[in-house]
Amino acid sequence: MRPIPLLLVLIGLGTFSNCGQPDPLQVRVTVVDRPSAQPIDSAGVVLFRIFQDQDTLVLDTQWTAATGTVTLTWQPETGFAYEAMAFRRHYREVLHPSGGYYEHWAPVPPEDTSAVVLYLEPIPPPDPERYERMHAEVPLSEVLLTLKTDQWAWTFLPRLGWDDIPGLLEAGRDTGHVAAYPRHPLSTYRPDSARVGLVALWLIEAIRRREAAGSEAGNLMPPSRAPVLGTRRGNPSGYNTPAQVRQAQAAYQTWWDGLQSLEDPRSGARRNPLSGSGYSWM
Repeated sequence: MRPIPLLLVLIGLGTFSNCGQPDPLQVRVTVVDRPSAQPIDSAGVVLFRIFQDQDTLVLDTQWTAATGTVTLTWQPETGFAYEAMAFRRHYREVLHPSGGYYEHWAPVPPEDTSAVVLYLEPIPPPDPERYERMHAEVPLSEVLLTLKTDQWAWTFLPRLGWDDIPGLLEAGRDTGHVAAYPRHPLSTYRPDSARVGLVALWLIEAIRRREAAGSEAGNLMPPSRAPVLGTRRGNPSGYNTPAQVRQAQAAYQTWWDGLQSLEDPRSGARRNPLSGSGYSWM
């Protein structure tokens, strides 16, 4: 029996090892200056791999050429989603006119390898009125009415403060559902609905964290991806039930009542109201 040449053995092994592997995907990404519609050179483009909105992994980072384009190549994996994000020094993200999402970040569907366009805009000189426009200063009564009537439309959180906590605590008892509610604008975690009471407690958490950071006048930032409670192991079955809303409201009420005996109640902002409850914000 004649021996098989080593070269043929290696070719055969290589063919066998690639059997069943999907071909690498390739997508061209273009980064554009939104105001001028001109391509942006030397912009960074990051490719992310995402699994069930939980684990995010950076797969690659490339830099655009003078044409504003870059080509991303990766090996697709079953069950994962892919997204691309653009950034550049002296540029910032662009909010879509609808206010629903940012245009510097976009999904890259594995089944669609067509070109992706991402947008950035130059950072303008300081504008003292920009903060006023972005963060609405409205009374708590209007905020709660907008929430309870399912008409929430603010992209950024209104400028609520420490003195609004009692009113939010009262609203924290509401177990009704709403489809329009605040969330982190960059998060892809978007439950179909949220409990009114948990939204109110979520806003308290945002106020508490800002106060704990030592700045009452700073922006009110989302304390998590969405006003949804989970456990250390993730979302339990039947999450955000009326019973859970009542438990969370009681925890925040206990926290607030305990602060009133302090010489400076605001000094207790660093205390986590959910500590020991088994819950945390998702």
